[in-house]
Amino acid sequence: MTGQLSDIAGHLLPTTQVGSYPRPRWNGFDLGGEDIRVALRRADFAEAYSDGVRAMIGDQLDAGIDIPTDGHLWYDRHEGLARKFRRRQQ
Repeated sequence: MTGQLSDIAGHLLPTTQVGSYPRPRWNGFDLGGEDIRVALRRADFAEAYSDGVRAMIGDQLDAGIDIPTDGHLWYDRHEGLARKFRRRQQ
């Protein structure tokens, strides 16, 4: 890309991005409310997280996603919008 950032400021740039992504079956970790920064100090969790993120980003790059993410791998399996929404409806 040539030019200055000011040349594109205020213009929409078409991009694709992934939010939550299915967790790999082999990754059975739940944080149980533990802070992700604390959990990453444990070698087993850190390795599984790193492997999962690497796999997710690889899939996203293969699919042509412009802004790859960690796919919310740091969420606990039982957390998320769907669970909160169901609770409100009851």
